[in-house]
Amino acid sequence: MNKNNIIKSIVLFVITTALLIVFFVWKKVFTGELEKQDLYRVLCDGFFIASALYLSFAALQFVSSRGEFDSIRYGIKNFFHIHKPTKHFENNHQTYGDYVAEKNKTRRFKANIELYVGIVLLITAIVLYLLYKFSK
Repeated sequence: MNKNNIIKSIVLFVITTALLIVFFVWKKVFTGELEKQDLYRVLCDGFFIASALYLSFAALQFVSSRGEFDSIRYGIKNFFHIHKPTKHFENNHQTYGDYVAEKNKTRRFKANIELYVGIVLLITAIVLYLLYKFSK
């Protein structure tokens, strides 16, 4: 693991912890007022919400790595190139087909840390849901 992945992992851990603590405080988990079954339900909800956020972000990254947002990137790039030309303006800019071909040369999807965090949180939510369903 390189330095950037370690920093990213620490930041994700802090964000996840803060998100869960805010949700649990909002649902009064730490006051001790909840019964065991309600506690499992609230814990399940919190972990599921966090997992949905991370898995949604990982899905957006996957779709982006497949080139679904290339037209938006190309349009914004050319908008600024046309409306604010540099000192040595040349009108022979790249076509959309060339832009996509160039992007496809280096395009690859690697599993990112958000996907793993989302899966772990989802598994935790499923376990807590089973505890909620079978604890009477």
